[in-house]
Amino acid sequence: VAPRYQLRERLRLEGGLGAADNSDGKSVSAELAVTVGGNRDRTWNHYFSLRGAAAKGLSPGVLGPNPDNEPAPPDTFFGLVNLGTTARVAPNQKLFFEGGFGYIFPDGEPAGALVFWGVGLQFTVGD
Repeated sequence: VAPRYQLRERLRLEGGLGAADNSDGKSVSAELAVTVGGNRDRTWNHYFSLRGAAAKGLSPGVLGPNPDNEPAPPDTFFGLVNLGTTARVAPNQKLFFEGGFGYIFPDGEPAGALVFWGVGLQFTVGD
């Protein structure tokens, strides 16, 4: 879940909360971003974001038994810079393309570079 708040015409604050589950454990996460760009009156809108995110690792047995006593995934911090664009496909839908670079800092493990790209559909709810 990632709501956003428009601070000014081309400046917004974004936040997010999430959860993940795989065979190696579970995690909960939060993110905060400042995004510059975009214009509601144009079909194509370009933007730039600075993002920080953190994930808290939870034991695989947090919601049930953990017979093998598996450890939790490491707590992790991410710092990201991304560029993107959106294309309006309907009054309340936009197709987005974005990519970026940053670093990932897992607790107790070496930091590493992070490169990402994404494509998706964004739905606007309300004003």
